[in-house]
Amino acid sequence: MPSHPFVETPDSIQVRKKRVRARLRDRRRRRNPVWLVVLIVVLSLVSLFGWVSYVLEKTQSRPAVSAQQPAAVQAAKRRVPPPAAVDPVFRPPRTTGPAVAESLAPTFRENWEEYETAWAEGLFESELPVHAHNFVDDHVFLDLIKQEIKPAKLCSDATFLRRAYIDTIGTLPTVAEARQFLDDTDADKRSVLIDQLLDRPEFADYWAMKWCDILRVKAEFPINLWPNAAQAYHRWIRTSIKEELPYDQFAYQLLTASGSNFRTPQVNFYRALQSKEPKAIAEVVALTFMGVRTESWPAEQLEGMSQFFTKVGYKPTGEWKEEIVFYDRRREGSGSPNDPVRAVFPSGAAVEIPPGQDPRGVFADWLIDGRNPWFARSICNRIWYWLLGRGIVDPPDDVRPDNPCVNLPLLNHLAEELIASKYDVKHIFRLILNSNAYQLAPNPQSDDPRAAAHFAYYQPRRQ
Repeated sequence: MPSHPFVETPDSIQVRKKRVRARLRDRRRRRNPVWLVVLIVVLSLVSLFGWVSYVLEKTQSRPAVSAQQPAAVQAAKRRVPPPAAVDPVFRPPRTTGPAVAESLAPTFRENWEEYETAWAEGLFESELPVHAHNFVDDHVFLDLIKQEIKPAKLCSDATFLRRAYIDTIGTLPTVAEARQFLDDTDADKRSVLIDQLLDRPEFADYWAMKWCDILRVKAEFPINLWPNAAQAYHRWIRTSIKEELPYDQFAYQLLTASGSNFRTPQVNFYRALQSKEPKAIAEVVALTFMGVRTESWPAEQLEGMSQFFTKVGYKPTGEWKEEIVFYDRRREGSGSPNDPVRAVFPSGAAVEIPPGQDPRGVFADWLIDGRNPWFARSICNRIWYWLLGRGIVDPPDDVRPDNPCVNLPLLNHLAEELIASKYDVKHIFRLILNSNAYQLAPNPQSDDPRAAAHFAYYQPRRQ
């Protein structure tokens, strides 16, 4: 009887079993390839060989290096005192300072100050001579001569590179940028770097952040600008810096703007206040653009200045959190709309503003006038403080008769340069950054306690 195609015979069963066994062997071979086993064995042998070599190296005695080089040369390369002055088992830690020095061998502790001074000088100082680059140096060094204070040496290229990047754009250079600058042999490479940094987009980013602190750009209590207004305000500040809006126009627009807090960002200057009363506005204006704290003013002086802001009005709209800031001639408590406004400038001069004219514009015109003794000096003093860590009048927002200026000719000359450049703030940055006064090392060369106040060295500060 012929076999049915769907019925298995003993022969067909054996064939099928052989095929299954062959398939399983192939699968095991693919799962555990031979090359992987060989690789594991090789790596194990290499690791074993390395471990054995390490143990032998530690147990065997190595020849003394002192037979090849003098001890003084070895010590200089390691930047530590000669071996004779150090306990043989001592390993100098990486940290420095009095706490570490107490744990050192007595002979090493005696030489610690000398070692640390030599290390710092080699790292931060340059062999280039200190000389005047511009009028900034003329005023600073002439003042130091009068005070009989010796200035520090010029800082090294590496120190200047890091300082210029952090102070100008708020970040560190990349490895490639650092190598390019340090390998450059051009005598003017520092000036070239300064120009490059001032033209980078990060300059606008960094200094917009600085100005946002001064102008109180916040979206939370107590300055409730709300996110939409805060974003618009920040964007306007950054754009003004990026497009190099003259500083007098920057201040004028903030003081005289009217419109929506979302669509006219400058009006947020009048909203970023804890109080909308005229006296509170006058206090903020004096602090921001004159560097003056009105707490020490006579009551009538603050009252006279506050009259310029009695017509600042606020009204809501149908849009959520939108507010209009405008010239409100009918504002309650500011007198009749047909009466003139009688105000007094901080200098003491009185003025009568006719009805229909915004008093804010009158004050702004007085403020940005080149003869104003506060406006240009205040921003120059702020820039000096931002770059050198200490104001010519310090602190920079506390200008008063009993807080004297340490170098009035320098501050006056900077203000004159700002006015002559049509309020180009970058011009002041460039003058200060290119000066040797800014490029001094942080190692003072004088023990005079007045050295810091007279800018005899660059003062290290927390970033």
